Amino acid sequence: MAKGDRENFKADTEDGYTRIADLLLEALAMAKLNGVQKGICLFLWRRTYGWDQKEDQISLKEFAQACDTSEPYISRQLKQLIQWKVIIRTSYEPGKVPGYTFNTRVAQWDKGCINVQGLSECAIQGLYICARVNQDSALEPQGIELPLYTDHKHINNNNNDHDKAGKSDLSTGKLATEEDGQDSKELFTVFEKEFGRPLSPIEFEQINQWVGEHSELLVREALKRAVLLGKFNFKYIDSILLEWKKNNIQTIQAVQDYDAEFEKRKVQARSRDGPKKGQARAPDPGEMKEKEFIRGLYNKGLQDPAKEKKKEFIRTLYL
Repeated sequence: MAKGDRENFKADTEDGYTRIADLLLEALAMAKLNGVQKGICLFLWRRTYGWDQKEDQISLKEFAQACDTSEPYISRQLKQLIQWKVIIRTSYEPGKVPGYTFNTRVAQWDKGCINVQGLSECAIQGLYICARVNQDSALEPQGIELPLYTDHKHINNNNNDHDKAGKSDLSTGKLATEEDGQDSKELFTVFEKEFGRPLSPIEFEQINQWVGEHSELLVREALKRAVLLGKFNFKYIDSILLEWKKNNIQTIQAVQDYDAEFEKRKVQARSRDGPKKGQARAPDPGEMKEKEFIRGLYNKGLQDPAKEKKKEFIRTLYL
């Protein structure tokens, strides 16, 4: 029963509340968004998750009114959030109110607005655990792996587009087989072994996204190269996979061919740049002729009788 405190603007969960995944709260706190952009996100949560829905039709006028700003300004801020993949516009037809949903896959947000690696490190360090919570209690601490992942399986109450009838692939939405799940577990284990620590929920989701865009063999190869270079971070692995994706590389053989071509181009570039410092350079015949011509003119000038006579006269003045 409502306590009637809303009229006095005193919040109480008995007057209503919105269930939000911890990861979204943590991501929004770290996201490099301005105040109006965060207000848009909060209002969208209220209109969707507040009513146990994954999307809703919201006009610019409603967004502007909720964030206490103008429609032209709210339009620009909403457009930026869509470009950053923080908010997804699900429907749009001229003359009709567009539909919007919130992108719960934080790893897909633009890197310019969220530091996924930093968010993961904060969770690992226990930044989101209440200082007053007894660590030995039966209650599960919030903000670490278990609220979103159990045994490497994705559980997200705010991601209602996942098929509840079976496990879904985070990147493609396709139902995964038990064999795929086992392969993913093995890949997670390999990452944890190489990094020497447990993976965070965001890192699990990032790996799933990689596997959805590349083969598991390519993901393992990228991890191997990062480890050999001492680059124990997801950003470096992502840069390797992105480079392969840009060049349409889909197999290990294609990776090897790309490496060979890269080395070949390096050798050709060195040969075009000429010898390095300290190496002898082959003489240029044209340059040698020019030097010989200049040397001849100089010697001729030294042998000019008039100049020799003038030098002799000057020499006698000092004797």
